[in-house]
Amino acid sequence: MRFSLAHFKPTLAASVIACIMIGMLAPRLLAFLPALLGLIFLVHQWGHAKQFHLSFLTKKVVFLTVAFGLMLASSQWSPEPSFSIERFYKIILLSIPSFILLSLIKETKLPRDKTYIKATIGIFISSCLFLVFEENSGHFFNKAITSRETNYAQLNRNFVIFSFLAIIALFSATRFIGNIKWKWAMGTTLATLSFLTLYFSESQTAQLNFLCGLFFLFIFPIKSKIIGKLFFGFIIILTLTMPVTLPKTTDFINTAISQETLRSGIIQKASTKARFTVWESTVIEIKKKPLLGHGLEAQRFMKTEHLKNHFKKVENPKALHAHNAILQIWVEFGLAGILLAILFLIFIYRKIYREENLDVRRLYLTLFAISFCSTMTGFGIWQGWQLGQIFIFTALAIMIGNTLKHKSAQS
Repeated sequence: MRFSLAHFKPTLAASVIACIMIGMLAPRLLAFLPALLGLIFLVHQWGHAKQFHLSFLTKKVVFLTVAFGLMLASSQWSPEPSFSIERFYKIILLSIPSFILLSLIKETKLPRDKTYIKATIGIFISSCLFLVFEENSGHFFNKAITSRETNYAQLNRNFVIFSFLAIIALFSATRFIGNIKWKWAMGTTLATLSFLTLYFSESQTAQLNFLCGLFFLFIFPIKSKIIGKLFFGFIIILTLTMPVTLPKTTDFINTAISQETLRSGIIQKASTKARFTVWESTVIEIKKKPLLGHGLEAQRFMKTEHLKNHFKKVENPKALHAHNAILQIWVEFGLAGILLAILFLIFIYRKIYREENLDVRRLYLTLFAISFCSTMTGFGIWQGWQLGQIFIFTALAIMIGNTLKHKSAQS
């Protein structure tokens, strides 16, 4: 008899949803929750079956070994080796148990889809009320808990997590609710509440995530594998050529659009000019060490003349990261890291487009798209809460996908 985590009470599905709810209130905790779940259920599996049932393909193990090996090796040429090694161990501790979690739930489905729908919509509505209240109350809960002024970058994390939750809730409502009228009514209500909540957000990353998610959820032609190949092919080409194409793109934008426009309105709120400067500075550093990069998390210790010239009012200006996943991999690991990233993209493409159930394929592609959007426009890719966010929503997506495939097989 095959071991099933569905027999564990409380169920894995309830645990994952609870983690998302906790992450909405305290994003930093989301860094540890997927890893903690992975360890808890691994120990439970041993207690139940006196053996481990983990399905890791040899290719995946080899890939992760090489990737982690490059991270560790890069600390040797990092400007601050001790910090890079410390960050490496943190990534290992957070990611390996999280990969175990994904392996454990590979064949686990939602035990009660109606209960799941109610729980997801309940958490979604609660999140809307919480975020709107926080933005309009002077961040009441944050001040009560931390006793200090709100860090807007930290509060923006709540909205980024919310954008993931909103897309998952929309997908679930439009796939699990059978009655057409109820389906459209609930979908319209959730979309409207999402727009209203994100209207109050200072995070353009969260807003872009949601818009990107809507496009892939309702518009992108998921049936065509050719279009899928073109989409991933474009991302791969972008990954390889970004150090060359990005400076030309920013130069064109700076020439075509007036500086006054770039420093006003929503463009100014998105820190567009500052992002351009950080990206340009990152490209300069990439060209110094294009093959192996500067090492894990090296950018936070770099003090470049380019940044000094643009942020003259700031003493010793530095960028903690590139605010762009592709550039961050380039500057930290060079071409070696980029080749590994491309292999990962090919794996993701195959995983998505080998899925014959079109609803499940759409769910997986949408999750990939908003994850990619999030890492390309805002936060550093090794930030613990962001890794946890991707792991926990991937776990939930796998269970939703398994449930949809099970329902499809029964009908």
